[in-house]
Amino acid sequence: MSGVPILVIQVIGLFTLFATGISGYYMYRQRTTSYNDARNLIVAVHIFFGGTISLEIARASFGTDLFLRLYVVLGTIFILLCVELLTMLAWSVYLPIRKTGIRNLLSGISRNRLHFMIFAAGSAYITFVITYLVVGSPYSFQSAPILTNQFNPIFLALLFSVLIMFMTYPTTLFIGARRKTTLPNVKTALVLLPIAWIGIGLDLLIFNAFPNPAGIDLLPIGYLIAALGLAATSTIFRRASLLAGFFESRKADSMDKIPVAQPQATKASSKPFSKQLGLGEDAFSGRKFLLEVDSSTSYERVVNDFVTELSNIDYSVFVFTTRGSPIYNSLRSSPSRFYLLSTTVSYTTVSAIPTEVLVPQSDPAVLLDAMQKTIETDSITPIGIVFDSVSDFIMSLGLETSYKFLKKTLEAIDSDRITALFLMTSGAHEDRQTSLVKSLFSNQIKFGAKGLEANRLA
Repeated sequence: MSGVPILVIQVIGLFTLFATGISGYYMYRQRTTSYNDARNLIVAVHIFFGGTISLEIARASFGTDLFLRLYVVLGTIFILLCVELLTMLAWSVYLPIRKTGIRNLLSGISRNRLHFMIFAAGSAYITFVITYLVVGSPYSFQSAPILTNQFNPIFLALLFSVLIMFMTYPTTLFIGARRKTTLPNVKTALVLLPIAWIGIGLDLLIFNAFPNPAGIDLLPIGYLIAALGLAATSTIFRRASLLAGFFESRKADSMDKIPVAQPQATKASSKPFSKQLGLGEDAFSGRKFLLEVDSSTSYERVVNDFVTELSNIDYSVFVFTTRGSPIYNSLRSSPSRFYLLSTTVSYTTVSAIPTEVLVPQSDPAVLLDAMQKTIETDSITPIGIVFDSVSDFIMSLGLETSYKFLKKTLEAIDSDRITALFLMTSGAHEDRQTSLVKSLFSNQIKFGAKGLEANRLA
C-alpha cells in the first residue's frame, strides 16, 4: 500500500479508537440505576472492540506472516466475544435480577430450561466457531492491490449464522423486556437497542468478511460505523437505565417486601395532612397547595405528613429539593423519589442512589422537562409532587423567571390524579412578590407556631 492510503487508514483507525474509548469511558463513568451488570458488560464490549481497532491500526504498519495471522484470529475472536457479551447484556435487561454478578445472571438464565438451552447452544456454537478459526485456519491473504484477508465459504457461512443468531435472539429478549415496562421512553430504547446491534452485525459482516472487488480498503470505515453504533448503545442504555431505575424502583421495592397482614381500613384512615385542614380524601386529592412555612419551625413534619398520606393511598411521590435540606433529611427514608436540585450539573444526571436524580437548579427548562417526564411515565398511577422551594428559585433566578416556571409547571400538572405541594418561606420576599406567587394557587396554606392553617381552600 502507498503512504497516502496507509496514512488515511491510520487516521481513520485512530479516530475510531478514540471514539470507542470515549464511549467506553462514558459508560464506565455512569452510575446506572437498573439492569444489573449491564454497564460492565458494555464496558467489556468496548474493550474487546478497541482491541480489534488497535489490530486494524497496526495492520497498516506490520506485514509479517505471524502478525497477519494474529490480526485475523484475534480480531475475529474479539468480535465473536462481543456478540456473546451483548447477548448476555440482553439477558441482564430481560431478567429482573436484584443481585449483581455474572454468576447470579447465569443462575437466572438457568431457571428457564428452554431459554437456558438456547443460550447454552448459542455459546457452544460461538466456541465452535472460534475453535475452527484457530485450528482450521480458514483464511488466506491477498496482497494486491491492498493487503487483506479472505475467509473460505464454510467459515463465512458460520459467521453468517452467528449474525442471524445475534439479530434474532437478543431482539426477542428485548421485546420481552419491553412488554414488562410501562415507561414510553424505555419502550423506545428497547426498540432502538436491537436496531443498533443489527446494524453493527451487518456492518461487521459486510466489511470484515467479504472481499472488496474494487480494491479499496473499506474495513476501517466499517469499524468506524460499528464504533458509532456502540456509542449509540451506550447513550440509549444509559437513558433506559436511568428511567427504569428511577421510576420503577418503587414497584420493585414493593415486590421485594414481605407482605404484612394489616387491616386495610387502618391504612386508609391514616390522613395526617388532610385531617389538619379538615379535608376528606376526595377533597384532598388533586389539589395543588402553596405552603408558606416559618423557617424557624420544624416545617418538614407537615411535609412528611403530606407524603405519608399520599403513600398510604398508593401515590408515587416525587420530591424536588436539595441534598441535605430539612425536607431531604425528613423524607429520605420514605418511598419517595428525589430530583435533587444541583449547581454542579447542566443536564439530568443519574445519582449513585437509585431513588435520586440530579437536575440543574438554574435551568427551569430542564426542571420542567423532568416534571413532564414524571407525569408521562405512568398515565394511571396517581402522582404526588413536593417542590422545595419556591423561595430559592426566586432568590437565584428572579421573580419573572420563577413566575413563568411556576405557571408552566402548574399547567403541566393540571390533572386530578396529581397532588402537589409547593413550599415558600414566609417573610422572605416583598409583599408584591408574595402576592404574585399566591395568585397562581387556589389552595394556600401556612405552617408556623400555631401549626398548619388554611388561608384559602378552593
